[in-house]
Amino acid sequence: AWLAKTDDLGNTQWEMSIGDYNMLNNTGSPYVINAVLQGQDGGYVVTGYKEVLNSKTDQRSKYLLILKTDGRNFGASGRITTSDGSPVSGVKVDFTIEEGEGVVPIAVTTDSNGNWQQTGFETGTKYSATPQKTAYIFTERNLLIQKSGDRYNFTATSFFTASGQVTGADGSAVANVTIRFKTLTGVGSVPEAVKTDAEGRWSQTDFLPGVTYVVTPEGKGLNVNPAYKTFSAANTALDFIAGTGYDVSGRVLTQDSQPLAGVTINFARLAGSGSTPSSVTTDANGRWNQKGFATGTTYRVVPQRQGYSFIEDSKDFSRANTALNFRAVSGFAAGGRITVLTPRGEFPIKGVKIEFSSVSGTGNVPVSVMTDTNGQWQQDGFFNGSIYRVTPVVSASAGYTMPGLARTIGIGATSYVLTPSYFEVDSRNISLNCQVTLGYTASGQATGADGQPLPGVAMTFSQVRGTGSIPQPVITDSEGHWSQSGFQDGTEYRVTPGKDNSVFTPENRAFSNISSDLDFTAGSAYAVSGQVTMDNAQPLSGVSITFTKSQGTGNPPAPVITGADGRFSQLGFTQGVGYQVRAEKRGYVLTPTVLNINSSGSYNFSARADWSGTWNTNWGMVTFTQNGSQVTGTYPGWSGRITATVSGDGVSGRWSESDFASNFEVQLSADGNTFAGDWIVTNGQRGSWTYFGGNRIVEITSQH
Repeated sequence: AWLAKTDDLGNTQWEMSIGDYNMLNNTGSPYVINAVLQGQDGGYVVTGYKEVLNSKTDQRSKYLLILKTDGRNFGASGRITTSDGSPVSGVKVDFTIEEGEGVVPIAVTTDSNGNWQQTGFETGTKYSATPQKTAYIFTERNLLIQKSGDRYNFTATSFFTASGQVTGADGSAVANVTIRFKTLTGVGSVPEAVKTDAEGRWSQTDFLPGVTYVVTPEGKGLNVNPAYKTFSAANTALDFIAGTGYDVSGRVLTQDSQPLAGVTINFARLAGSGSTPSSVTTDANGRWNQKGFATGTTYRVVPQRQGYSFIEDSKDFSRANTALNFRAVSGFAAGGRITVLTPRGEFPIKGVKIEFSSVSGTGNVPVSVMTDTNGQWQQDGFFNGSIYRVTPVVSASAGYTMPGLARTIGIGATSYVLTPSYFEVDSRNISLNCQVTLGYTASGQATGADGQPLPGVAMTFSQVRGTGSIPQPVITDSEGHWSQSGFQDGTEYRVTPGKDNSVFTPENRAFSNISSDLDFTAGSAYAVSGQVTMDNAQPLSGVSITFTKSQGTGNPPAPVITGADGRFSQLGFTQGVGYQVRAEKRGYVLTPTVLNINSSGSYNFSARADWSGTWNTNWGMVTFTQNGSQVTGTYPGWSGRITATVSGDGVSGRWSESDFASNFEVQLSADGNTFAGDWIVTNGQRGSWTYFGGNRIVEITSQH
C-alpha cells in the first residue's frame, strides 16, 4: 500500500509505502497491513503489524494507524432497490455540484447488495447524486448530498418488453411490417417503431409500468386484424393477422362534367374491426383509388375540398367498388362572430353552435360548426343560387371570460337575448355577426373569520319575488370571488352560500339590480347525528328529526328523516348557539320528547308503537288503552276484551268474549294509521287464523 498527504493544491507533502518489507536484505517498509476501514468522516483506520529482524528471534509488533481528513471532507452512501426491496446491482451513481465549489468525486457502482459509497465530498458544498442504468427508471431522479451520516437511497423500476408476430391468413410470416406505438393512458416515453423480421416477429423494450400503450401495424396496402391492440405489462402475444384487402376507386367531376383535381378523399370505419386506409387526393383527371380495405368491414368515403360542396356528402361500401363517384358544386363560404354584451364590456363567446338549413334552392346543406375562443365561426360548401338560414344555438357549454376572472362564465343556463336570432345567407351576404345580451350580473366574495379568501363555496340563487329565470349556482374561485349573470330586471333574487362544516354571516342576501358587494363571512360549524330504535332494539325509519334554536342567532338546520337503519345526521350547527332536537312519528311515542344540544355528538331516541285510540276494524270498533308496553282494549259488539303486550311495532295477546277466548297478533303500519294481522277463531276443538285489521279514527291520551 502507498500513503501520501497532499496540500490544498494537490502537492505531495510526504509519502510512504507499506507492506513491501524484505527480511533477507532488510529493505522496504516493515509495516504489514491486515485491514483498512473507512469512517463516515472520509478518513481511514489501518491495522497491522511491524516486522523486526533479530538474530535470535523474529519479532512482530501490532500497530493502529488513524488517517483523518482535514475536517473539510465527508463521505456518503446509500442503497438502490426495487419497489419490493430487491437490490439492484450495477447502477452507476454520478455526482455533480449543485451549490458551492470543490472537488467532484468520481462515479461509483452499486455492488451485489445494491449498496454504494463514496468519499471526498467537501463540507459546505452541496452535491447531487444521480443513478442510471439501462432499462431502469428511478423514482428519485437525484438526491441532494450536503452532510455526513445520511443514507441516500433510490428506488428503481425496470422497463418491460412487448413482442408479437404478424402472419398472413394462411399462417405464413409477413416481414417488413412497421410496428408503431403510442400511449393511451398515463405519462411515459414512447419507444421507437420496429419492423417485423423474416419470421414476421417483432419485439421492443423500454415500456414504462403504469402506462397503457397502443400497438398498430402499418404497411402500404396492408390490412390487419385487429387494427390495433393495447397493453400495459409485459406481453409476448401481441399478434396480428394481415391480408392485402380489396381496392376501391372513383372519380370527382364538376357540375359541367369537368374533372376536379385536389379533392381529398377521406375514409372512416362504420362497422367491423378492419384497419382504415389513409386519405388520398384526386389527380388531374379527377380520379382516385385506394387499397387495403378489409373484408367484413363497412367503410364510408367522404370527399372534401375548400370552396366546393358535393351533391352526395358520402358513400358507404363493404366490398371492391370502382364507381364511388361524386359530383362537386362550386359554392361560397360564410362566417361571422358571436359576442356577449355585459356591464363590463363586450366579449367573444366560445362554444356557440351555428346550424344551417335550406330556405330555397337545391344546394347541399353544410354541417354545423362551433365558435372558437374569439367567438368566430366559418363554413364553406354553400351552393350558388341557394339561400340558407343560419341559426346560432347557445348550448350549455357556451361561455366567455372577463379580465381578472379565472373561470369561464357559462351562458347556456342564463337569461339572454340573441340579436338577430337568425340570418339568411346567400352568395351576396356572407359576413354574419350576432350579439348576446344578458340580464344583469351579481358578484361578491366569501372570506373566513380570519379575513382570508374562502374558495369552494357554492352560491345558489332563488327568487324572492318576480318571475325571472334563476341562474345556475356558481363556486367561489381561489380568491373567494364569485360572479354570475342572467338575473332579470323586475325580479328580486336571494343568494345563499353553502360549504361543508361552515356557517355564514349573513345567511343570505337579497338583490334586484347589479350588485358587486354580495359578500359573506364564514364561521366554523359542527354536525350532529343519532339513531332511533324501538323497545326491541330494531331501528325505526321515517322519523322526522327537527331542530329549533333555543338561544343565540341564526336559523337552525333543516329537518332530516331517519333512514332504514334508524340513523340521522345533519350539518350546519353554529358554535355558541343552543338548539333543541325533537323526534316525531305518527303512531309512535319517542323518548325523550326533546334534547337540548350545543355541541357535536350522537343524540339517540327510543320509540314505542302507540296503540292508544279508537280503531275501525273488520270486527267492529275497537278501543285500545296503552300503559307502557301493556295494552288493553274493548270491542262492544261482542262485549269483548283484549289484553296484549307491545314489542317493536307489533302487539300480541289474548281476546276474550263471554264464551270464547284465543290469541291475536297484529303489526302497525309505517304511517301509524293502520294495523293488520290475524287472530284465532275457535270453534269447538278447531281453530284457524283469521284476518284482523283496522284504521285509527280517534286518538286518546295514552298513559306512557
